[in-house]
Amino acid sequence: MKLSNRAKNIAQSEIRAMSILCNEKKGLNMAQGLCDLEVPASVLEGAKEGMDVGKNTYTSAYGNYKLRAAIAKKQNDFYDQGVEVENVLVSLGATGAFYATAMSLLNEGDEVILFEPYYGYHVATLESIGCKIKFIRTTPPSYEIDFEELKSAISTDTKAILICNP
Repeated sequence: MKLSNRAKNIAQSEIRAMSILCNEKKGLNMAQGLCDLEVPASVLEGAKEGMDVGKNTYTSAYGNYKLRAAIAKKQNDFYDQGVEVENVLVSLGATGAFYATAMSLLNEGDEVILFEPYYGYHVATLESIGCKIKFIRTTPPSYEIDFEELKSAISTDTKAILICNP
């Protein structure tokens, strides 16, 4: 089977290599949703109760309506943002949400500014799309953005600025 050009650009993230090393060292892996701790009994009971009453199917592609409504209400009550339920999407995780967003908004050749340090899967996703990435370094302990450097990095080709800062 011949793979698409986009599939050829998909690479494993550095965080996966760290997980492998953690397992080799018999460490406690709390990355990638792979925590080895036991699931609390209350969570298991809640899952069983949900299945017992038939809540064992996929939800809407946008997420559970009641949860989306609660998120919109919180944003409106706490931050006065005017968020509509129709504009709230719930995903299974930040990586999937970022992937869906990037695939929806970015095209091959689009330029994205990304601050360092960065999350490895963001780079892998952007590279799989074929984006041009401009990196801007931030340093500990403050990880402050140098806005002059950011301003000079922005070009007519810049489609997005990604901030995922420690």
